[in-house]
Amino acid sequence: MIRKTFSMPDELGEHIDERVKTGGYGNDSEFIRDLLRRDMQRESGRAKFQKLIDEGLASGISNRTVEEIFQEALKKHEQRKKRA
Repeated sequence: MIRKTFSMPDELGEHIDERVKTGGYGNDSEFIRDLLRRDMQRESGRAKFQKLIDEGLASGISNRTVEEIFQEALKKHEQRKKRA
């Protein structure tokens, strides 16, 4: 495990102290690790979403109408509901 040391404004330090007292964290490090894990998950989700956007843009313009696309989405949704 590596050790990092950093400085922060008093307000942030006080916030950490309060979260440790009331948020179910055993110490400052647990709170910071939880924040970092959540940030990593959010970034991973953002990257996946961006990949889907890029794929959609690269696929070009559809020759289907909005109504056709919507009806196909509804059909897929109904099929998934039946499997669940």
